[in-house]
Amino acid sequence: MPTHPGPHGRFAWLTYEGRWGQWEKSFNNGPTGPQTKTRWLEPMTWMEEIRSTSPRLPAGSVLGPTVTKSFCGAVAGVTSFLNHTQDSEWVLIAVPVAVLLLFLVIAWRTRWRPLDLDNLRRSRAFGQLLLASVGLYWRHWRVFAPIGLAAIPIVGGFNALTWLLTGDPGRRLDDKIGVTGLHVALGEILSGIGGPIASAIMAAVVIVAIRQIAEDGRASLVESFRGMWRRFRRVVGAQLLATLALIAMAVTVVGLPFAAWKYVGWLFLQQQILFEDKTVREAFRGSSDLVRGRWWYTLRVAAVFWLIGIVTGPVLGFALIFADTSLILINVIGALVFALLVPYIAIGRMLLYFDLEIEAERAPAKRWRDRLPWRAQPADAPAPAR
Repeated sequence: MPTHPGPHGRFAWLTYEGRWGQWEKSFNNGPTGPQTKTRWLEPMTWMEEIRSTSPRLPAGSVLGPTVTKSFCGAVAGVTSFLNHTQDSEWVLIAVPVAVLLLFLVIAWRTRWRPLDLDNLRRSRAFGQLLLASVGLYWRHWRVFAPIGLAAIPIVGGFNALTWLLTGDPGRRLDDKIGVTGLHVALGEILSGIGGPIASAIMAAVVIVAIRQIAEDGRASLVESFRGMWRRFRRVVGAQLLATLALIAMAVTVVGLPFAAWKYVGWLFLQQQILFEDKTVREAFRGSSDLVRGRWWYTLRVAAVFWLIGIVTGPVLGFALIFADTSLILINVIGALVFALLVPYIAIGRMLLYFDLEIEAERAPAKRWRDRLPWRAQPADAPAPAR
């Protein structure tokens, strides 16, 4: 094969400098010919500069989503979106603009002030919930920040135990020495149940701290953990029952909508137990009654707080991927950010709980069967005799 083929002869085709393959838009266009490539003109030099193996990303996570895995998922998602919009450029422009307009409309329609961090039990708009959670966290950061850091050994402990049972998730089952199907099954069960229980424990500590702030204006780290420990069995028992019930509904497939409905309805089990000192059964009923008639609003607010906790760590770590930083260190930084956001999410849910309580007192929600047209009574109808 000649290095510099001429325009005539059997190697003349190598001189073609156009696109080899289909003509497409952007990066989907066909590649240029070999003569335009360094690997063709200087193969030895090019070969010395390439890596000998593909880089291996750190597997597993101490706490929260790993930055490296999230980065790869984000790149794959954006690339897939760009591929699907190559034939419709207006979609490529319209989707980001629509998302931006949605955020602007939400920011414009909601109220952001006043925050009122002294009177916690009050009704708040969506924007006030976001900012008040930040303000309350900042005012008592000496208590909430250590609580967040405590999530690393508590939540991370469940992840470590799962890893000990199943081994490196990047390896095949038949390559894992000493790991059987039973180990993997136990690891999956622990992962599905242990995570929610650990999160409930951390949320319970934050709830106790907020109860102290609401009563005395200050909180104690030690007393927050003691207050959680006094009702530890009820907190863990309620979350375990809720998790098992949701899994049982979800595995039937047809029960997925009902599982989603009950998941939102049971978001405030810990608040009912720690603030109202209710039993497990009463907590389920009280949380469902509180959300009844406000399900969509509760879902929207809780989903935003969950999204903040999930994406903040990976997004902040994306920039470090392009720097000369260890991938393991990047994932550790992401785990720290996730841990420090755990109290923020719990504070947001607690303020949402107060908001729902106030709204329930103003306008008690009716059960769905009582809202049926044939069960509704006229406004001038006499009250039924008791």
